[in-house]
Amino acid sequence: TVNLALSTSLVGIILSARTPVSMLQSITGRYADTHNRKVQIVAGNLVALVFMVLMPSCATFWGLLLANVFLAAGMTIAQPAATAYVVDAGLRHGGDHGAVHDGHAGGQRGRAYRHRQRD
Repeated sequence: TVNLALSTSLVGIILSARTPVSMLQSITGRYADTHNRKVQIVAGNLVALVFMVLMPSCATFWGLLLANVFLAAGMTIAQPAATAYVVDAGLRHGGDHGAVHDGHAGGQRGRAYRHRQRD
């Protein structure tokens, strides 16, 4: 076990470093709309997995920071494609399931879609 003796400020920096990377989801989401989503999901999850496995072996602040950033990058690559894949599958196999998932994902399109179907 390695004792890094990190201050709460440094831990906060490590944890908050994911936010700027996650803001790139609009770019990776647009990419998912025009490219193979399955490949994007697998690639992003593999990147996240590698850095998740490496994270416990990081013995410095900078190692933890980089591992956390690359973990977030993998999730940023995979998440928009996975969300779009589930929504599309739901729309193909039952209509409202994809809309419900889309509404839970933070968008209002799900509710608008359900109301439009009832009309």
